Formats: sequence, structure tokens, C-alpha cells
Amino acid sequence: MSALTLEPVAIPLRPDEFGGLRVAETRVLLELIVRAYNTGATPEEIVQAYDVLKLRDVYAVVAWCLNNETAVNEYMAERERQASRVRNDLDAILPVKAGLLKSLRARQLSSALAAEQQRFVDAVIRAENTAGA
Repeated sequence: MSALTLEPVAIPLRPDEFGGLRVAETRVLLELIVRAYNTGATPEEIVQAYDVLKLRDVYAVVAWCLNNETAVNEYMAERERQASRVRNDLDAILPVKAGLLKSLRARQLSSALAAEQQRFVDAVIRAENTAGA
């Protein structure tokens, strides 16, 4: 019987330019894997949902997460704080954009009403011309 050589498994995670962790060479974020797994998805189901992933990478990531719960929870909390900051920044910008959008819609509606009024006037004139002829 030959002896097995045990080698450490590299964790297929890499940092991205925004402070997130991506799985292997994909754009799939660690938090997507964590959320899916925590809601009951199996590694096989996760690979089906994100077909760029390899099953062995998902198993390695899940195993690493289970062995590093505190670090993963801290990472997830930080990512949620970052997302909250982005949402707040967007909320600060959106009222201006919402006002602009409302103004543009009002102009569009006004133009549509003016065009409809003109069509009505034209129809009345045609009807009068036809009746008077």
C-alpha cells in the first residue's frame, strides 16, 4: 500500500480593488457564497447558481469559512457597513436626481398634452371644413 501525501489546500480567495474577496479567478464575491450557504444552499447548488465557479473551490471556501467563523462574520459586517455607506451616499444624491426626473416627466407630459390638444384642434377644423363644404 502506498503512502498518501497530504498537501495543504490553498484557499481560492483573492482580494479585489474594493476590499472584497473574490472566489478564485472569478468575480463572484465571498459574501454571495456565505449568504447562499447560510440560507441552506449546498456547494452543488451554489455552483449551479454561479456557473463560473468550480465545485472544488466552493467546497474549499465553505470549509475555510466554517473554520474561521469569527473572521468571516467580521468580514461580512464590514461589507455590510460599506454597502450601507454607499446606499447613504446614493440616497443623498437621489433627491436631486428624483427632482430632475420629475421635472423631465412633467415636461414630457406637457408636450404630450400639447400634441394631443393640437390633434383635437386639427380634427375640429377638418370637421368644420368638411361640414361647410
